Amino acid sequence: MSGIDLHFGRTPSALLYMAGAFVPKRSPRDLPQGSAMTAIWRGARPGGLLPAGAALPGNRIHPVHLHASGMRLMMAILTHPRFPVPIWKVLQVRNHIRQIRAVDCAASLHLSARVEAFRRLPKGMEADLELTVRDDRGEVLRSRSTFYTRGTFAGAPETASPTPPEQPTEPAASWRIDRAGVGPFARLTGDYNGIHWCRPYARALGFRSPFAHPHRALAEVVDHLPGVDPAQPLEIDAWYRGPVYYGLRLSLLTADRRATRVFALLVEGDDRPALLGEVRSRPAPGLASG
Repeated sequence: MSGIDLHFGRTPSALLYMAGAFVPKRSPRDLPQGSAMTAIWRGARPGGLLPAGAALPGNRIHPVHLHASGMRLMMAILTHPRFPVPIWKVLQVRNHIRQIRAVDCAASLHLSARVEAFRRLPKGMEADLELTVRDDRGEVLRSRSTFYTRGTFAGAPETASPTPPEQPTEPAASWRIDRAGVGPFARLTGDYNGIHWCRPYARALGFRSPFAHPHRALAEVVDHLPGVDPAQPLEIDAWYRGPVYYGLRLSLLTADRRATRVFALLVEGDDRPALLGEVRSRPAPGLASG
């Protein structure tokens, strides 16, 4: 399979990359090996795409929002005719986000995304897409998004997926996510999927109603975690387990475990967490810890 090499000098158009999603293709029997799949966006200003009032104090970009702005590059890869599986069969299941330092909303940034790895699982495969964000001083954020596809694949040994932390029990916060923010967050991510805004479409796919984009839910979780400052260097690991519906009461549970803040987000009417994960503070580059 040949590679993907995409370059953008302005905001990648969702209309253009989604057109590639309609090109018929078959899921491969063997996982791709060694194919270069990259997408680069130079001179990006994702701060200009932020929903109103979403900036951090000091007009800085939230690390989850900065990661989410790179979804346009990841979608450009996932919808490309040369990507091995159709976008309709792909589900985002995990994120790892490492913020090295926060950047100003007016900053001009260089975003690059690439396929880091494919893994064969007992009932499908996972693809890791890595995002790197730089400004004129160097790297500011690096993240990994893991996408799962159900099916039977060969060509690589089976591996196990990382497991999330044990669910904590200490209540920390309760709130609701307003459906009114769906439009601004779609502009930030380039993800206009009807499951986030259209009730008949969401119900046709088996959901009770539209629900928040997972990155929107994750950003709000980070904002509600006690003792976590999203403007400081940190690492976030998140596992997405279910929809976070608009308007329903959300309950955030937390625990401190060895300098790590563990969290679980529960949606009203469901005892199973929709989001599980952990946040760790990190020293700034070049500074000694402790």
